[in-house]
Amino acid sequence: MCKESYETRKELHIKTLSQKLVLGRTTVCGKFENEIITKLDHEVEGGRGDEQYKVLFEKILLEHCRKHKYLAKSGETFVKLVVRLMERLLDYRTIMHDENKENRMSCTVNVLNFYKEIEREEMYIRYLYKLCDLHKECDNYTEAAYTLLLHAKLLKADAG
Repeated sequence: MCKESYETRKELHIKTLSQKLVLGRTTVCGKFENEIITKLDHEVEGGRGDEQYKVLFEKILLEHCRKHKYLAKSGETFVKLVVRLMERLLDYRTIMHDENKENRMSCTVNVLNFYKEIEREEMYIRYLYKLCDLHKECDNYTEAAYTLLLHAKLLKADAG
């Protein structure tokens, strides 16, 4: 596929997202935000997206949000959140091919801490298990158990 066609598809994809954002005309949250975050995680992990896509995403969505009085503030907050997530996910995808398992663990912790910070529990748990697997690969069974304990504490908090 030629580069020009690829760039056009990237732009079209982002513009479609921005139209969905604008059609909501309310604060950006809930189902749309969750869907974008979840899909973005899977898409980047699957090899899609790059630094150029991140920049284009930010530019186009910010332009659209700033044109609408109802989306200006919440839309900008949302776009900045997604861009921060993309940065971490792109780093994660790059570093997962690194031979140094310490680097891989550190990057995994960065992603899971981000998900914890933005209160995306299901994604946080997903990366807890990725971290646990990395610890087991390194024969760090105590650290792997501690990682599972973090999940157990969440279950305990949910039950009580």
